[in-house]
Amino acid sequence: MWGKKIERWRKVASAEANGIPVDLVLSLIKQESGGQVGRIAGADCRPGLIPTNAGNMVTAKRALGLMQVVPNTIKAYNKANPSDIATFEQMIGKSNSDARKQVRVGCWVFRKEIHNLNKYDPLEFPAETAPEADTNQMLFAILCYRMGFGATKKRMNEMKAKHYLLDYKVFRREYKDWGKTTEGKWINRPIHYTDTVWTNYKTHKSTSPVKSDDGTNTAIMGGLMLLAVYLWRKFS
Repeated sequence: MWGKKIERWRKVASAEANGIPVDLVLSLIKQESGGQVGRIAGADCRPGLIPTNAGNMVTAKRALGLMQVVPNTIKAYNKANPSDIATFEQMIGKSNSDARKQVRVGCWVFRKEIHNLNKYDPLEFPAETAPEADTNQMLFAILCYRMGFGATKKRMNEMKAKHYLLDYKVFRREYKDWGKTTEGKWINRPIHYTDTVWTNYKTHKSTSPVKSDDGTNTAIMGGLMLLAVYLWRKFS
């Protein structure tokens, strides 16, 4: 299981994942905010306008919420979801309903990256939705979630120009220093970020409760079956 700060959001993640593995959502939450609902990032990013509960607009210049979505991406979410806009107060709020909106926006972003990759190259990234995505497309989607599709696309174009397959292992080799300045200082570490999110997801996925098709915990069902056999032998 995840620690309490992350595991507490499992129900919220399950409700909003919509095809994304729940433990992958939790891994993104851990990496982005450490499970801190309503978190405001410490560093500035490109500013963007976000509506308030009062109907006004506020300029935000930092990533917000459990999944640390940047202002212009929140703006894109609101444009695509006019009946369910995310307000500034919701993105920095601390309530359970605020947490759910923060995760909803983050999951929308991740699903959008899956779709963007498919539109960019349907042969290399054949999945249109998260449930169909293979490991390679998932890894690229994590990379896009961190760095944005535009920045990732620029490097994928460079790979294509070299006639490389869009394979994450190749990308990892070619861009291992992505985010490092010429002075050797790290501004961002997208490869490390992607590897960490995926490793945490795979590690915790293996410890998640295994459920049968009807949603019943398989371990419990197995125990009940053994008990039934024992009672049958004892009293038959």
